[in-house]
Amino acid sequence: MELIKYPNPILFKKSEPVEITKEIRNFIDQMFDFIKNQLTWGEPVGLAAPQVGHNLRIFIALNQVYINPELTPVEEAGTTVHDEGCYSLEKERYDYKVRRYNEIILRWQNRKGKWRQERIKGFRAQVIQHEYDHLEGRLCSGQSP
Repeated sequence: MELIKYPNPILFKKSEPVEITKEIRNFIDQMFDFIKNQLTWGEPVGLAAPQVGHNLRIFIALNQVYINPELTPVEEAGTTVHDEGCYSLEKERYDYKVRRYNEIILRWQNRKGKWRQERIKGFRAQVIQHEYDHLEGRLCSGQSP
């Protein structure tokens, strides 16, 4: 497994839904291992499948896996501009500012295929929106190749 960097076209493709199989669960385990052992600078809080070369609707955020996520912003909660970083950018382009919703509603499947839904706010919502952008083919919330 290797980290895919800008301007690789996979980073700008919308990812495909997945059927949860043994192979998908093994891939998720590899993603967790990659975060722990291969991302050696900064403090990794998330990783999306396109960042490791797979056009699949899977991401990890704050040590939790999200499969086939569906994100709905809670618009009445407003937005805030945040400083973010992305491992798919070179270190000198790593930091940028992005506007994120303060709250979201996320629906997703867990490893066993069970659907969950939660209203999420704060830092966790920010990280999830960042990783979700990767699944939608957006880098830095809208940067194109």
